[in-house]
Amino acid sequence: MTGADLVVGRVVMWRDIFQGRIAFARPMRVVSANDGLIVCSLRAGTPCKMHSTYAAGERDRYVEDLASGGWSLTDTLWRSTDVLHLVKPGTWYACCLFFDAATHRFLHWYVNFQEPLRITSTHLDTFDLCLDIVADPVRGWRWKDEQEFDRAIELGVISRQAQQAVRSAARDVIARIAAKAPPFDGSWTTWRAAADEPLPSLRLGWQAVAR
Repeated sequence: MTGADLVVGRVVMWRDIFQGRIAFARPMRVVSANDGLIVCSLRAGTPCKMHSTYAAGERDRYVEDLASGGWSLTDTLWRSTDVLHLVKPGTWYACCLFFDAATHRFLHWYVNFQEPLRITSTHLDTFDLCLDIVADPVRGWRWKDEQEFDRAIELGVISRQAQQAVRSAARDVIARIAAKAPPFDGSWTTWRAAADEPLPSLRLGWQAVAR
């Protein structure tokens, strides 16, 4: 599926799945699904399921627990920010726009390198590949979580193919930031959710993973 069957306004589950198990599950609302671009919103206050070690703030153990399978899911809330996730099917990253939830002020772009989406009408499944790029409103940028990326490679969590795909995608992202090309052209930086839009909740069947 390319995203054409996603319904604007519908709640879908954006999930990170590793070795057949869910590591993160976040209910998001489809904002747009046109011209090969999927846009979903994650609102402050939304209930989520999160990798237990990550949720506890033990980032040094997060990758080790992925490698060993030693994690469970815990209930949490997404806090403080509203986030737009922009992704094109087949690409190895999502571009996330962070907004202060109270003031609606655009904060930064956050590029999350990840496996290409596996899309159904109710689920958007991927796997976070640890490495990120953060770009501020004037498009100064920096790497984030390089140590986690290196550790995931060392432990075999990230394959050689995925490493190469991420590095190629990163070159494209950096060039786009410099050129102020989409999605770094400012076209989504004034977005805000409708004032009366209810927060999404975990959909029935959120935990079902195809084997």
